[in-house]
Amino acid sequence: MITNATHLSLAAIYFKKAPTASGIFEHVKDDAWFAQAFINAHYNGVEIPKGIDPLKPLTREEFTVFFMQALEKSGELPMINIVPAEIADGDQIAVEHSGLIQRSLVMNINKLDKDGKFNPQESITRAETAGMLYNGLEYLKAHSKSE
Repeated sequence: MITNATHLSLAAIYFKKAPTASGIFEHVKDDAWFAQAFINAHYNGVEIPKGIDPLKPLTREEFTVFFMQALEKSGELPMINIVPAEIADGDQIAVEHSGLIQRSLVMNINKLDKDGKFNPQESITRAETAGMLYNGLEYLKAHSKSE
């Protein structure tokens, strides 16, 4: 869903030998319908852990991190100066992910709940991912320097 929405592909990359999903990820089978998306994401700089299990649900934090990386790779977005949002459960967010999550909030791709929580460790729903994709693509359309 992420690589298709952000148009990440291998079109501009030359390989002597075609990469395989199983050569990059421990639990992604080469014949899986989503294998090419994992390869596309990896070679376009989306940092997906080698041990990811694609059959397990993603958390809100994981999806946000993968999507924000893909979004930022797919368009020349302007640098933004942000005032970090106060996240009530921010201590549950990995420090290395806080910048991407803060940017997703500033870009209105994500929202905090009524209690000011991000709920980073909850499984994300398809409806939430669809909303984030829509919001992200709208932001990209409005702010990208490239067509």
